[in-house]
Amino acid sequence: MILNPSLREKTMYHSSHRIKFNRHVLPACLHSDPFDTSEAGILVWNSTGEVVDQGKLQVFPLDEFDEVQCSFFYPPHPELPSGFDASSQICYGDVRTPQDSCQSDSGSPLVLYRRRAFRCTRFILGVMSIDRNCGTWGSSGMFTKVIHYIPWIESIVWP
Repeated sequence: MILNPSLREKTMYHSSHRIKFNRHVLPACLHSDPFDTSEAGILVWNSTGEVVDQGKLQVFPLDEFDEVQCSFFYPPHPELPSGFDASSQICYGDVRTPQDSCQSDSGSPLVLYRRRAFRCTRFILGVMSIDRNCGTWGSSGMFTKVIHYIPWIESIVWP
């Protein structure tokens, strides 16, 4: 695992083993096109704390929040001095139920769950970063936008 030098986050996982791809294990595609992002969800093992199909990855549909809503949920704070930054962050949650991402989902991918790509499992829009109001009606989680880091990712993957 290689950390982006501009980030302060710590690594929680390291593997020196090669990944063997098959029909169930495929690389993810990184979202870089402005196609419809309304059908997105967080990909987790179990988001609600309930025992639901343990051992199976699940996609929980989430709604995209606009910049004004994100700025409301994530104003400047000691942990987030500049508050929400639309250039590198995006917010998703569920406006109909108290289901959203939680801190335990940190690092989980935000994926386009309807769109499949050739030789990819999913398109990844973002990575779960912060959720201050887990499970609160109309709240959102904040995700780091993958598109913001594609040049850095490609410099590592294809040097």
